[in-house]
Amino acid sequence: MSQSLARSQVHLAFSTKNRVPWLQEELREPMNAHLAAVLKDICCPAVLINSVADHVHIPLRSSAPWH
Repeated sequence: MSQSLARSQVHLAFSTKNRVPWLQEELREPMNAHLAAVLKDICCPAVLINSVADHVHIPLRSSAPWH
């Protein structure tokens, strides 16, 4: 059976509620690693994950086989 492959690039950005600077520096690295693992598990590997005190940017690739 043949299959097609759809690929998309998405820039995901989200912030804390009311842009409150809640993401302390020591929290960001483990959070970024967790986000990367989750995205990889759902076939959307992150190109880069960058977070600051009040928001996160994640450019990612979506690569899912369609049957």
